[in-house]
Amino acid sequence: MAWAETEITGIPLAAHNADKPLLLGHHALRDTYHNASSGGKWTQTGSLADADDTATGYPITRAYDGFAHSSLVTKPASAQVTWYLCFDLSAAPATFSSLFLCMPGVYGSGNLAIQIADNAGFTTRLADVVGFDDTATYGPQTGRVADRMAHAELCTTATGPSLFENVSYLRLKVEAAAGTLQPSVSELWLGYGRQMVAWPDLPYDGLAEVSEQDGYDRAACGLSVPVDRYRGALRRSIELSLTPVTGSTAADYWWDDTAGQAHDFVVIETPGSGATGALMACDADAAVFDPVVEGPNRRVLIAPMIECSPLRSQD
Repeated sequence: MAWAETEITGIPLAAHNADKPLLLGHHALRDTYHNASSGGKWTQTGSLADADDTATGYPITRAYDGFAHSSLVTKPASAQVTWYLCFDLSAAPATFSSLFLCMPGVYGSGNLAIQIADNAGFTTRLADVVGFDDTATYGPQTGRVADRMAHAELCTTATGPSLFENVSYLRLKVEAAAGTLQPSVSELWLGYGRQMVAWPDLPYDGLAEVSEQDGYDRAACGLSVPVDRYRGALRRSIELSLTPVTGSTAADYWWDDTAGQAHDFVVIETPGSGATGALMACDADAAVFDPVVEGPNRRVLIAPMIECSPLRSQD
């Protein structure tokens, strides 16, 4: 089956260009490999027919397990000039429009590209969907922030953000800017972003952070040291006005994408400006999807959420 690219137009495109928030709950790799013990491989040549060079103890499943922590990574067995993280999605071809990528320690040392093709050898209709190269020679390059990268303007030949469908073969290409490198990936999230068409209702605090401690560790000398669970996690209390025209269907789909918020999700707060404001989040309270009725055609979705690692405050 051949992959297809359709440029996003109309109301979703206008909302994207106006930097309205985008909610990313659909995770193509997680959905494809949900019941598999492994999926994909690191190779040196970029073909799925080649030997699996994944390092022992760093399984591919960590690229789509929903945990983007810097200690839970997959990586190849050695340092080389070029590495490919390849996936066979032919059993359930993927649909996606947005990217969230966490690669601890790679920023500034390598050139990256998401590539798709119609065969396992990546020789038929091979195309770069997006590149994060240091010279900014392809596509919008403003989505790179430290080790966390996000992109809501995926495209090949289109002039704006596109939806990709029927993608059977996908790979991440990592090329050393100089010398060799041994890349690590803690999350490769490609999915169908749900574009909201309105900003959260005011008052909306985009700077609120929260920290949590597990108590104090008291030494024999009597000195007490706080034991941190996390510091500086962003906390959001988003209220979105929904009508049949302004996002009620997109919000419904996002709820389904996250299995009722049983899964973590990504919030891209400024998709049209390079998505540098992306954060990975989970529901801060008991998950309930119950938009409040405030008129004949208006409902308000109240969605409290808290940031998961990697924390933006630590960038």
